[in-house]
Amino acid sequence: MSLETDRREDAERLSTRPDVVVKPANRQTPIEVGRRWWRQFTSMRTALLLLVLLALGAVPGSLLPQRANSPSRVAQYYRDHPDLARFFNRLSLFDTFHAPWFAAIYVLLFVSLVGCVVPRLRMHAQAMLRRPPTAPARLDRLPQSASWETTLSPDLVAAKAREGLRRQRFRAFTDGATLSAEKGYLRETGNLLFHAALVVLLIGIGIGSLFGYQGQVLLKQGQSFTNAVASYGAFKPGALIDDGSLSHFQVKLDSFAATYQANGEAKSFDAYVTSRTAGGKTATHDLRVNHPLSFGSAKVYLIGHGYALRVVVRNASGTAVYDDAVPCIPQDLTNYLSQCVVKVPDTGVRVPAPYTDPKTGKVYTDNADGTPITKPLQFGMQLNFAPTAAYDADRGAFFSTYPAATLPRAIIGAYTGDLGLDNGSAQSVYDLDTTNLTPITISPDKAIVTPGDGTKVPLTDGFTMEVAGVSQYATLQVKDDPAKLLVLVAAGLIVLGLLGSLRIRRRRMWLRATPAASGRTLVQVGGLARTDADDFAREFRRLVGRLAVIAPPAKSVEEDPGAR
Repeated sequence: MSLETDRREDAERLSTRPDVVVKPANRQTPIEVGRRWWRQFTSMRTALLLLVLLALGAVPGSLLPQRANSPSRVAQYYRDHPDLARFFNRLSLFDTFHAPWFAAIYVLLFVSLVGCVVPRLRMHAQAMLRRPPTAPARLDRLPQSASWETTLSPDLVAAKAREGLRRQRFRAFTDGATLSAEKGYLRETGNLLFHAALVVLLIGIGIGSLFGYQGQVLLKQGQSFTNAVASYGAFKPGALIDDGSLSHFQVKLDSFAATYQANGEAKSFDAYVTSRTAGGKTATHDLRVNHPLSFGSAKVYLIGHGYALRVVVRNASGTAVYDDAVPCIPQDLTNYLSQCVVKVPDTGVRVPAPYTDPKTGKVYTDNADGTPITKPLQFGMQLNFAPTAAYDADRGAFFSTYPAATLPRAIIGAYTGDLGLDNGSAQSVYDLDTTNLTPITISPDKAIVTPGDGTKVPLTDGFTMEVAGVSQYATLQVKDDPAKLLVLVAAGLIVLGLLGSLRIRRRRMWLRATPAASGRTLVQVGGLARTDADDFAREFRRLVGRLAVIAPPAKSVEEDPGAR
């Protein structure tokens, strides 16, 4: 048994059969996996995919109204499509450029581009310093080639050809009697410039989102605002912006004028304003659309307008307890049918206010000390205003036929009760919750009034209201983008890089001059282009003709059939 075992071992040692090695499973380390995913993430394909996603993500911002620019249009969209608007709001489509998903695409694109462009910039810089590749052994096998004999020496032919090609903006180098030339390498430079400028553009947008801000303010005629957070109706600050970071200036709306064509299309909007800077310098301006005011890096734009009704509420003795111009929000942006809300929180009169215990349901009319329970008398009013009023008999409703106030009418609806201003919840000044309010009956001849005609509309407890006049207001937007110049330069470089990558053609030429059997010098020229082969064929023939002038042929030029 032992002898048999020894023989088997000897046979295995002397066998020429190759050993079968069982390799372990190829398991990558976490670092190798991470490196592989990083290469995939920083590839140009991934960057282009993220760029397409960013472009697609910006589409809702151009198709749907945005709260940052047109809150009234967003409100109108809610009224026209309530279910769809709520769905869009859950997706942040009314705040597209501030949505978390848009920011995520933006950051991923930035990181991918940086990881893609930086290594390529380094390699491109190294390639720009390298000489063109040496001439192939068989120049006659290139797509474009030509040869002839000349009486000049090989070194002189190469030297003259180098100078001639350099005058044609080729990078030309000689190695003895061999020449290598290249042109169009800036095509790759343009490609990298495009992507590098795109990175700079993203940086500029990021700086704007951190240190920029924008806000909207509604100014009635004669009203002014100071550039402070509390003055804005809507304000979107950058991540690193606070009240102390805002530019210091003040703007007052002196008057507003709008003109329209016969078909109702707008002709001009002019907001005449007075500005005051931090140094106390005042100036007057005609603020128009696309002609903003500048205060350092902050700009003030005219983005909208509307009508304001001056409403006066008087008590039984004729004393005004409320007198203010109320802005009306357009419901129809074509002919400016608008709605105004008036809230009179305290008239100086207290009325009985029975209290109902929410637990027992018992009604109390007196306090614990026996005094009657009272509350301030409050009024709420909804006014529909038509600049040029008309009546639709079929619908039984008024509407506006022209945006200018040629036939102004105000339709009045009034309520009394608790406006809910003291319940601790915020309310919009442009909405009136009539759930807990009691309508006030107004006679038909008083329900529709002409602003400024002196009509007194009776309310309750001897109070009356009057629409004393109509004026216009302007909606201004203040925007500060400290990186706008950087973004502009980056956008210009993007266009420049794109033009370079599309228009510049990459091509190479080689020349070899060798002694011929006839005692002359054999000149061989070859050319290769990566794109636009037909155009390069014509250019190659032209360059060969120039070289033939520099190094005159002893005989006629024999072009290779591939050059034809």
